[in-house]
Amino acid sequence: MTKWKIIASMVIILIIFLLLGFVLVYTGVIDNTLLNSFRERMHTVPVIGKILKPVENGELSELEREKLKLQQEKKLLEEKWQELNKKLQELDYRQKLLDEKEKALNEKEREIKVLQDKLKVAVERIEELTKMYEEVKPSKAAQIFKHLDNELVVKILRNMDTEYAAEIFNNMESEQAAEITRLMNSREQSAQNQ
Repeated sequence: MTKWKIIASMVIILIIFLLLGFVLVYTGVIDNTLLNSFRERMHTVPVIGKILKPVENGELSELEREKLKLQQEKKLLEEKWQELNKKLQELDYRQKLLDEKEKALNEKEREIKVLQDKLKVAVERIEELTKMYEEVKPSKAAQIFKHLDNELVVKILRNMDTEYAAEIFNNMESEQAAEITRLMNSREQSAQNQ
């Protein structure tokens, strides 16, 4: 074999070893210190030394720089992932609070609906009583009102025609008329204050 064929064969073998070494370093099988010591030794070989230069102190190889860059990106992605997980937990907590508040609002809405229905029934009852007592003579209505709760009497009188309610007042005993007047006045004042 000629001298050049021997050198070419050695270069090819060396390149194969270098590639294998880079793969082993990149995968983590061989650490960088072993690779750097190999590069320093190879620098002394005449032909290979020109191709493969030793790593200066503080200077990183291309592979090391890429590995460092990937590690930094991985760390950044892990931090972002943790931040996203934290925000997701916060969103889950807020969703839970919203669900609880929605449930409470739905319950209050049902309660309000029940109260509205009860109020509607009570108003209809008062309107029916009002119509009924408007058919009775004022003196007879005053006699009946004497035996009813004054709150109920106030509700009935408020729904009556003013003149007819005044005739009933004329036929009431003065104590009951005064009490009903006081109740009507206190209701008006409380309604104005709201």
